[in-house]
Amino acid sequence: MTFFGNRDKARQDGLDLIRSLSEQISRLEGQVNDLTRQKDRTAELRQLEDRLETVKREKARHDEENDRKIRETEHRVGLLRKQQELDVANAKRETELEIREGNLSREQQSFEERMEFQDKLRRDEAARTHELMQAVLERLPNIQATFTRTEGGSGRRSRALRAGTSREEAED
Repeated sequence: MTFFGNRDKARQDGLDLIRSLSEQISRLEGQVNDLTRQKDRTAELRQLEDRLETVKREKARHDEENDRKIRETEHRVGLLRKQQELDVANAKRETELEIREGNLSREQQSFEERMEFQDKLRRDEAARTHELMQAVLERLPNIQATFTRTEGGSGRRSRALRAGTSREEAED
């Protein structure tokens, strides 16, 4: 029996060994599965990290692009503001010039009106003076005067003055 008993014992030991190995295999399979899951998670984690880096790079590129657009917009706004300031200054200058030109044309018109008035007054005065002189000359009688020299030596010569002759003509 010992012979068979050893057999049973060897069998039992073999079965225990199989059970023990089976448990170890199960544990190792569990560990392998855990390691596989960890490996898969690690790969997934690396993919996520890569994707995160890609997203960060894209975000940085978008941020830089947006910053560039903002700078360009601010620059354009500055240029437009400067252009508006120049337009306002030009409009102000043009308005001042128009006002000066208007004032100058009004002054010129006023001057011309004053000159026309003065010219009319001068002509009217000359016409009145001419009429007055005509009236005076018409009313003066025709006079002939003879001057003779007297013995006293007063130095006067005889002259005949006629109406309408000048002194120089009478002396000749």
